[in-house]
Amino acid sequence: MGRRLRAIGLPALLLVGAVVAGCGGSPSSAKETGKGKPSAARAVAVTVARVEARPVERMVDATGSLLPWQEVVLNTSVPGTVARLLVDLGDRVRAGQVVAELDPREVALGVDQAEAGMHAARDGLQQAR
Repeated sequence: MGRRLRAIGLPALLLVGAVVAGCGGSPSSAKETGKGKPSAARAVAVTVARVEARPVERMVDATGSLLPWQEVVLNTSVPGTVARLLVDLGDRVRAGQVVAELDPREVALGVDQAEAGMHAARDGLQQAR
């Protein structure tokens, strides 16, 4: 750990020294700005801190969709309109659980239509005899 601090501290110290040395003004720079008098050297405040090792928390912001490990597609054996849905996306369900109720009016209309067809066939049979 000591070698690591020395390896990091020495280049940092050299960098601070180079910055401080580069901040000093020269009389030729005053002439370049168009002023006849050289400007007084200004003191530059420099803050120095010891190098220390700290853990860095890695974080990634991402946007996207989550996909489930398992997924089920429901199909009905009877055609019809869903009247009520008893579960929501992401809910856990078990085998045999009712997840939706169909509109009973469509089934009733289908039964009425089948009975009407049966009565028509029976009447046609009686007329044929």
